[in-house]
Amino acid sequence: MKTICINEAKNNIRVNYVAPGLMATGRILERAQKMADEQIISVDKALRNLDEKIPMERQAKASEVAEVVTFLVSERASFINGEDIWVDRGAAIVS
Repeated sequence: MKTICINEAKNNIRVNYVAPGLMATGRILERAQKMADEQIISVDKALRNLDEKIPMERQAKASEVAEVVTFLVSERASFINGEDIWVDRGAAIVS
């Protein structure tokens, strides 16, 4: 990403990386079900256990990540280039 960012900046092409954290998706529900089965707990409890590992204690909605991407591709973000944007509710800083 950094190489493309540097090489294409002169062509007004910006490159940024969006890294979403846990998101409320079918895949997370599958993961919670597996955890519930292994730990003999409810799926709701398994989801709460996952959420407790995130400082804001809830998973992102896809729309919340989409808002960041929408901003990055807009002219309002015209001077943002070569950045890693973590949309993870602070999970990366505690891991």
